[in-house]
Amino acid sequence: MVSTSGLIGWKPFIKKFLMSKANPQHYRRGSIEPWDYIVANNLGYLEGNIIKYISRAGFKDASLAWMILQRQQPISANLLKPHRKMKAPHPDLMGQAIRFRSVMDQPVGRFNPDTARTQQRLISEEYEEVMEAHAECIQYIQNPRSREHLLKELADLVFVCYQYAAAMGWPLDEAMDRIYESNMSKLVDGKPVKNEFGKVIKPPHYHPPYLTDLI
Repeated sequence: MVSTSGLIGWKPFIKKFLMSKANPQHYRRGSIEPWDYIVANNLGYLEGNIIKYISRAGFKDASLAWMILQRQQPISANLLKPHRKMKAPHPDLMGQAIRFRSVMDQPVGRFNPDTARTQQRLISEEYEEVMEAHAECIQYIQNPRSREHLLKELADLVFVCYQYAAAMGWPLDEAMDRIYESNMSKLVDGKPVKNEFGKVIKPPHYHPPYLTDLI
């Protein structure tokens, strides 16, 4: 399992919104907040979210805890293959980003225009590399090395996005979780509604993600 010890140094930035008025009451009703329990027990991404969702039972829907447990089961033929280097079903991307920046002596948790511009350039560079790898993959679609190259560039792009968030002090994992819940609110009676082009459209009950307390 991937360690989350690197998150401890980032705790003051998360506390900024945990102690704010936007921090939901259902996370503060016990003697210890979910975040403190997760860090103290060195839990990974999936385990931490299970604790979070169970903690809010009775206030909000806690069924996502069960959904996360289900996600730990193999859901594709590829996941059934033995990946010796895969340390966990779901890597702790935020923790990895923070640890990387700490080891490389890069700023963490400080919104600085110069740092932001540097991270933006890295994202732009990685995006261009993804586009080049994509074109190569389409041209040589039967070549497994081309697909591997594209996968690598996609991973690099995600990595620098998490680097940006870590540099700014933004909990991107939490933001992704809220965006997922928002996107799932597009379902109507458990099914997506699409336009003539196949794009999923937003129904009247769609709710956008709330991220103000994370910045």
